Amino acid sequence: RVTRRDVIACLSDEVLSTRQLRTKVRSGGQRDASYIELPPDCEIARVPIGSELEGRALDSLDLDSQGLIPLFVVQKLPDDTESRSLAAANTVLAAPCELVVLGPRDKIAAFINNGDSTLPR
Repeated sequence: RVTRRDVIACLSDEVLSTRQLRTKVRSGGQRDASYIELPPDCEIARVPIGSELEGRALDSLDLDSQGLIPLFVVQKLPDDTESRSLAAANTVLAAPCELVVLGPRDKIAAFINNGDSTLPR
């Protein structure tokens, strides 16, 4: 469903060239969503976790030094559904899963492209 807010944001981007980065947030069971404006050059992204990170705890990745904030982990279940859980420091990653992070686009891209090569052991 396209809301009035979505149309106004699109027109604002296209006509006025005023780019506002907003993230639509909805919690499970809620009908309405909230909009949060992100800082410039930041985004929320789903990062696939490869085998090189499997079995590692989030605190061992030292994501904060890379400018990334882990938000939650999306675990793919055998019945093709997803389970979401908050990203705690002691969360152990297990493939196939995705880590949802907040951070600057370039830092997220570097983490995705470099995989484990920039992370401490």
